[in-house]
Amino acid sequence: MIRDDAGQYVLGAENPRARDHGVKRTRYMAPVSEFSGYARRDADTRIRQSMLSREAFRVTVPDLIDVQAGQGAGIEHDVLRRYNLVVARWQYKIDHTGHFTQLTLARTEV
Repeated sequence: MIRDDAGQYVLGAENPRARDHGVKRTRYMAPVSEFSGYARRDADTRIRQSMLSREAFRVTVPDLIDVQAGQGAGIEHDVLRRYNLVVARWQYKIDHTGHFTQLTLARTEV
């Protein structure tokens, strides 16, 4: 809910992806007066920013692979397929069972 110039919370923005997953959150915002005309755009921008990297996948692959943050990636598995992901973080793991690279992959778009 966004407060208008009259002090009433009248304008709402909805996150359709969250709604589809049964998530409901109400946030009340009072924009600075010089930005009150842009309240809808500000709310939509905040929703998009809040969703960035929220859907993430942890993947462990055998061996130590050379990866960089932001590098494009995807997952193809019998039960899961995801594309347009990027490497958000990685970690190398070496133990008595072998060498592994653990990746956190995140969505590139909202």
